[in-house]
Amino acid sequence: MAGFAALIGYPTTRRGGTPFAMISLAVGELVHAAAGVLPEWFGGEGGLTADRTAGPAFAAGLWPEWSLGSDLHVYYLTAVWTVAGALAIHALGRTPLLKLANAVRDNPQRVAFIGYDPHRVRYLMLTMAGFFAGVAGGLMALNLEIASADSLGALRSGAVLLAVVVGGSGLFLGPVAGAVVVTFFSVALSRHTGAWQLYLGLVFAAVVLVLPGGLAGGARDAARLVARRELAGWLRPRGWAAAGALGGCAGLSLAIELAYGRVHGAGGPAAVSWFGLTLDPSAALPWAAAGALLAPAAVILFRGRGRAAASPGECDA
Repeated sequence: MAGFAALIGYPTTRRGGTPFAMISLAVGELVHAAAGVLPEWFGGEGGLTADRTAGPAFAAGLWPEWSLGSDLHVYYLTAVWTVAGALAIHALGRTPLLKLANAVRDNPQRVAFIGYDPHRVRYLMLTMAGFFAGVAGGLMALNLEIASADSLGALRSGAVLLAVVVGGSGLFLGPVAGAVVVTFFSVALSRHTGAWQLYLGLVFAAVVLVLPGGLAGGARDAARLVARRELAGWLRPRGWAAAGALGGCAGLSLAIELAYGRVHGAGGPAAVSWFGLTLDPSAALPWAAAGALLAPAAVILFRGRGRAAASPGECDA
């Protein structure tokens, strides 16, 4: 993957910002389309499969009992590579090269004025990003024993960007927190509701509106308030808004589940389960309950916002 990034990186990194993002997206879509056009290379729609137990034993000289046929051993191998990659990225973040890359991102003209080539900096960063992406892709292929065209599409790239935005790109652990949230919705929440993607979209919108720095940025600001012993003063005028938000989330969740059961039920509206309650989406009472939660929540929310705005001497993060 690093070699592919080095190959396509030189022409694509000649531009930065939005043009670079669009060019990268176009190259990704070209590769995704090539997976169907060149099945002898990419395996077509079925992808490429492999048997991780084939070949010589892994580390047979050091650990004879070690085998890639064991899911537990593959997990340990993945964990070791993940920790090593995270430490390498963290070390890279403390180098002058990354500081220079941040400067190129913010103001490439000034970087060029002081004698550095923004194109070369972007090219080096893309090549290193391709290396780490290749490590992640190799571990995924080792775990699943298949590499399909779905791994090359815009949906997978969008999920990565979604995790970065939700977690926050300003801190090292921000994307990790975002990946945990996205994985929770796609794995855990999807077992209980078919509308999990809608919930994920709502969380994304809420984070963008309320926490521009992501979850990690919000946690950092809260930690600063705790260190200054100002968290209680910051929360006090926002208590009504928090209560309204919780009630609104409950009402919105109930309305979503009722609508999903009404639309996607086989042969008509299907009963939905909401926090242990079995509800009929065709009945009026569940909808009235959702409205009863949403309407007062909106009033409390706006009332709390007014109090927070009028409160003197409040502490902002």
